[in-house]
Amino acid sequence: MKTVCLISVVCTAFAFSMEVSASSVMGDLTPRPGEDGDGINYAFQIYLQGSPETVTGTVGSRAWGEGWTHTAVWGYIDVPTAGTYRLAVSSDASDMVPALTLYQGVDNSGGDNHVFDPLEVPVWVDEPGFAFLEASDQGPGPASGAATVITRFLQAGEYTVVLGGNDFATEGHQVGYSFTVAPVPIPAAVWLFGTGLVGVLGIGAKRRRAVAA
Repeated sequence: MKTVCLISVVCTAFAFSMEVSASSVMGDLTPRPGEDGDGINYAFQIYLQGSPETVTGTVGSRAWGEGWTHTAVWGYIDVPTAGTYRLAVSSDASDMVPALTLYQGVDNSGGDNHVFDPLEVPVWVDEPGFAFLEASDQGPGPASGAATVITRFLQAGEYTVVLGGNDFATEGHQVGYSFTVAPVPIPAAVWLFGTGLVGVLGIGAKRRRAVAA
C-alpha cells in the first residue's frame, strides 16, 4: 500500500511539471449559474494547464497605489492543480512602477465601487470565501525596471489578481504592463529522490512477497 501511495504522489508531481498548453481570454467572465455578471469587471481570464501564461495591456500608473478600481486591471486565474506558482507583473516598455494583489476566490455578482484598498478585501466584495492572500509592490517611484513578484503555494481553485501602478513620482497616466503566472518547477533532486525511493520500496515489497511464499 505504501508503495502504491508513493507512486501516486510521484506521478501526480510529474503530471504537474509537464509542459502543456495554458490559455487566456481577454474580457470579463461570463455569468455562471447563481451569478449576475456584476461585481469585479475582469479584464482577462487565465486557465492554467501547467505552462506559463502571459497577458499584456495598459493600466493606470497610480491605480494600485491610490486604489482606483476602474483604472486598475483585474484578472481571473483558474488553478487546476495545487502547487507553487510565481506571479509577476512588470513594465511593458513603459515607466510603470508595478504592484500586485492576490485574492482567493472570484466575485462575479453584486456591484463594485470606484475605490478599493489593495491590502485587504474590497469592502464592496460580498462573495463568500473571497479572501486577501498577499500583495507586492515596487514604489513609490520613479520606475526602476524591476518586476513585482508573488511566489506561493496555491490550492486548486479560483483566484483574483489586481494589477496597477504605484507611481507617486509622476502625474497619473497609462502605462504598459506584462503579467505572467507560471508553475514553479520541482527541483531535479526531488525527482531523483522520489523515483529512487519508489524503486527501493518496490524491491522491498518483492522480497517480502518472496519470503512469504
